[in-house]
Amino acid sequence: MIHEKKCALVCALDINEAHLLQNSYDAYVAVDRGFTHLQKIGISPTLCLGDFDSLGFIPSYDAIKTFPADKDESDFALALQWALDEGFTYIVAYGVLGGRFDHTYDAQQEMAHAAEQGAFIRAIGNNHQEIFLSGNTQLSCKLMFPGKEDKIFSLFALTDEVSGVNISGAKWNLENATLRNTQALGLSNIALDMQVDISIKSGIALVFAPIA
Repeated sequence: MIHEKKCALVCALDINEAHLLQNSYDAYVAVDRGFTHLQKIGISPTLCLGDFDSLGFIPSYDAIKTFPADKDESDFALALQWALDEGFTYIVAYGVLGGRFDHTYDAQQEMAHAAEQGAFIRAIGNNHQEIFLSGNTQLSCKLMFPGKEDKIFSLFALTDEVSGVNISGAKWNLENATLRNTQALGLSNIALDMQVDISIKSGIALVFAPIA
């Protein structure tokens, strides 16, 4: 089996420390104030990156990339691009959900762009996750529901259309369906068992699901 390179991007907002500690990654990127999160839980970052305006100081660290505060890209976008350039195919973002809605929306757009380039990317919150799928690279996902409660998940189109949508293992399954970003037909589906399989053929989709 080919090893899948995994990267964790740890950003400024509250993070799910338990999830981060329960999973191992080939690289940990401290994105601006994410440096304090990694310090707190005793993980040495592979790289520190950002303009460090939210952290308030530039860490004294050998592996560091600094940027001016006045720039077109967000620190998160720059961290994502670094991960893609380094060949990471599985990227998990912590500390990007919540806070200002415009920042969350920006992060979602950046993650959708990363999925379009071939990465499987997830954003982890305190009780739910967001998964970004791109049909251009045949990305699919398996949602796990080990408990009896909290089996609700949702699927939305980020591009104008997401075609060839297949869902199995849910109350409302789909086969070769089309979703549009002006409708919310994928809201609040329910898993019937421990696993739901989702795949798409074209477009970019966003899945909201509880963390297994």
